[in-house]
Amino acid sequence: MARLVFFGTPDFAVVSLISLKKFCDENNHELVAVITQPDQPQGRKQNLQACPVKIVAQDLGLLVLQPASLRKNTIDGDKFFVDFTNLKVDLAIVVAYGQIITQRLLDTASLGFVNIHASILPHLRGASPIQHALKEGLSITGVCLMDMQLKLDAGDVFICQKAFILPKDTYETLSQRLSVIGADLLKNNLAKLLKKELIKYPQDEAKATYAPMIKKEDGLLDFNSYGRELQNKIRAHEPWPGSFAFINQKRVKFFDSFFLPTLFNNADFKPGQIVSVSLYLAIKVKDGIIFFKKIQVEGKKILPIKEAILGFNIKINMFINC
Repeated sequence: MARLVFFGTPDFAVVSLISLKKFCDENNHELVAVITQPDQPQGRKQNLQACPVKIVAQDLGLLVLQPASLRKNTIDGDKFFVDFTNLKVDLAIVVAYGQIITQRLLDTASLGFVNIHASILPHLRGASPIQHALKEGLSITGVCLMDMQLKLDAGDVFICQKAFILPKDTYETLSQRLSVIGADLLKNNLAKLLKKELIKYPQDEAKATYAPMIKKEDGLLDFNSYGRELQNKIRAHEPWPGSFAFINQKRVKFFDSFFLPTLFNNADFKPGQIVSVSLYLAIKVKDGIIFFKKIQVEGKKILPIKEAILGFNIKINMFINC
């Protein structure tokens, strides 16, 4: 019987956690703990909110540990190291945990740490591979099962599975599909991992690219961009951080977009200028027009354009200030 732990935090990790628990139950292994991020303040009242992995782990009756840090010579990090050592872990599974796993932890599990990463490595190492795959306009991405080492996403790869990116995919839809693929990769290869029968191969460092963490301010739209580039950015940031700009000095979020090239592509309109406010809010970009079906003015509800312009002064020829 092997002793396993799971490190994970967001929705993306939930399917793998459920799959791992089922595997352990069916094969006489023990999932001894789930390690996830501390509860975070959410909403206007900043009430503490448990992450998706914690909620599911508690529903499954699993021990949940939430160290604020894993680093050596910190109160939380040193306490957790003792707790982790006492668990006598054979194999640790990491899925979008959100903290760097320290070397002393990597050295503690007898069979090591295995990570599910949402790209075809070595392309798009880092915190936000799904969003960056969409921003780059890729048509194919995937999931890798990899051996962990201290250097970010640079460990040897066991196996990868590719997946198509659909034209209408957003971060939300693509993430959901890749999370299922990752859970299946884990389930189908865990027995071999535990027996040390799964072959791994090194990544090509010369081909490595990086996907840095997405920040709230990344949602700001620059209409002095090419339309496809902007549309890909909007898809990547749905639902968070969303896409926004400023109209009449108010922050406005934009929804349900599409792009048409070369339309009104002349000197009469400049990038960032509103060219229509009928069924859609149409805004000039470098090589065409990007259309939005709905907007949300700060402090208001999401509304279709026809309703939104009734209470908010949006007119043709105005410029979006961003």
